[in-house]
Amino acid sequence: MNEEGTRRGCLMTEPVPTIWPMVIGTLKRIFQGFRYMTVWIFFTLLMVLFPFVKGTIGSLIFTLLFSIILISSIMAVSGHKVVRYIGLVLLVLAVGSRWSYFLLGGAVFDELSFLFATLLLALVSLLLFLTLFKTREVTSDIIWQAISVYLLLGLSWACLFSFMESLAPGSFQDSVNPEVAMNFPTLVYYSFVTLATLGYGDILPTTQIARGLVILEVLMGVLYMAILISRLVGTWKPGKGNES
Repeated sequence: MNEEGTRRGCLMTEPVPTIWPMVIGTLKRIFQGFRYMTVWIFFTLLMVLFPFVKGTIGSLIFTLLFSIILISSIMAVSGHKVVRYIGLVLLVLAVGSRWSYFLLGGAVFDELSFLFATLLLALVSLLLFLTLFKTREVTSDIIWQAISVYLLLGLSWACLFSFMESLAPGSFQDSVNPEVAMNFPTLVYYSFVTLATLGYGDILPTTQIARGLVILEVLMGVLYMAILISRLVGTWKPGKGNES
């Protein structure tokens, strides 16, 4: 009887296993597999939805998706120590400024949100780029990482252009509709056209500072593709099925 009672007491005092660690672990593994795709998904949503939603609803959707993109970008490199300190500070400042602009208005919050977002995205792009050069094997994760760097570079330049346009309206001008003010999606379009060196000529930099930055983005786009391809080709190891 005493042994049975003791055994029952031990069973009652044992901690009851919880399902939350299992759920959290599963979600973490899922995110690790899709962490680079997350930025692309919400970036695509932003570009698709923005032309169709206007007014307060449009501003809310833009603010929400913009915040998610920034959070997703920093989570892609959450293992780096630099991100834990500098990156998180920039994230809080960028997201906080963007929501302050949505709730309170004021051009200063708009300018600060784009400034901090530029610094954050540039930091994340740099960390991911450096990680690419440490890899010893080309995997699907590395390919997505390389694509994400290209996307984040374009977004960081778009944020910088938006910051410039907020400080000095008219730094960029639509040659087809000069009276139309520049907004963020338009400058995102211009940034990727510049990064890819397409040069449609429909949007033009009108100041010396803007032209200088555009030249830097063109050079960055060309050099990134050249360096990336040479690195991936040099690292590529054909599988057994490809060996002759």
